[in-house]
Amino acid sequence: MTAGLGPVRTLGRIKTSDIHIIESLTGGFSRRTGSHLYEALEPIVRALPRRIDLHLKRVTTLRELVDYLGAIAAATRASNRSPLLHLETHGDDSRGRGLYLASGELVTWQQLKPALTAINEASRLNLVVIVAACNGLDLLKILEPTDRAPARLIIGPSRTLSDGQVETANLAFYTTLLSTFDGILAYNAMNDAIEPPSDVRRPLFHVMSAETMFQLVMRDISRTTVVAKQRSRRVSNATSLPSRSVGTTRASWP
Repeated sequence: MTAGLGPVRTLGRIKTSDIHIIESLTGGFSRRTGSHLYEALEPIVRALPRRIDLHLKRVTTLRELVDYLGAIAAATRASNRSPLLHLETHGDDSRGRGLYLASGELVTWQQLKPALTAINEASRLNLVVIVAACNGLDLLKILEPTDRAPARLIIGPSRTLSDGQVETANLAFYTTLLSTFDGILAYNAMNDAIEPPSDVRRPLFHVMSAETMFQLVMRDISRTTVVAKQRSRRVSNATSLPSRSVGTTRASWP
């Protein structure tokens, strides 16, 4: 799935008041891309004419992550503000089940969905989630049409990227967003920072809006229903054929 213009336009309409960088990475400081991003953005945010609060939270375990997301939901409910969550982790490249934390635990999208949905509800459908890991949009695999949207927008890489590329793209996105408050320009800058624009380049980052999530879930359900009906029809046709009489040396249709 590539980003359509509709979801990108939706990003342009989001008003973010808090940026929460949540980092769960192993290794030394040189690999802490979330910390690097916070240090780069802190002076920019401090100099802004409008108030945007920048937060950095390092978590190691699933319990710490869930507790922090719960705290964000409670604070959002109380303050009437609009958060942006930036998740700096490693993705489950092989099966796309979720994100790996510094503890080695795999937090599945099924486990993340209620926490994200609670924040999105508290922010009145204004939550933006940026997943700096592969398979960021595999959250779609566990959504149902009756589910409340887990976010207004989710942005994630469309292919495997190096730590350096992720860091470069994120910095381009936020510096452009904070200088122009234009989500479309920020999204374009994110892509252009890694690969120059061209007629043949595909988006390096997916953008998924709540509306697009619902449409894709319904499309998958429709496809599944069609396949099930086709299979049922084939079974019905097969069972309605005349039965064969089997002799000692050959089988023949009557």
